[in-house]
Amino acid sequence: MRNIKNGSGTILLGEDELEVRSYLEMALRCQGYSVETAQDGEELLSCLQNNLGTISAVLLDLVMPRKDGLETLKEIRRIDKNLPIIIVSGASSPLNVVEAMKNGATDFLGKPISPEDLQQAIKSALEKTSAASAAAITQEKPA
Repeated sequence: MRNIKNGSGTILLGEDELEVRSYLEMALRCQGYSVETAQDGEELLSCLQNNLGTISAVLLDLVMPRKDGLETLKEIRRIDKNLPIIIVSGASSPLNVVEAMKNGATDFLGKPISPEDLQQAIKSALEKTSAASAAAITQEKPA
């Protein structure tokens, strides 16, 4: 069961730029989250497989080496259809946003990202997932 309380849980962060990764990791830790980091899509998927069930959400850069964010997003959706995935990118063209959302992204943030925008996006993504899980459980119960 994922920990979805605001300001707790583990965020898996996929970002290839060291400075951006360090900034986002620090911002997430200051907001009370544990953070696992990966510098490309392959590393992120490996980390996700090793920590299945303990990751609360994924923060995923769109442009990364080895396996880009869109390919990684599709792979994550094969592994877990409900995991909140927030795409972050400096290339936030409407086409990128639409493509990411069509492939299962929960949200899309353009860089640079303020700590407030990051906090709100994660809180919103976790609440949506929590509501969807509650609805699914309610539907499964016999009347």
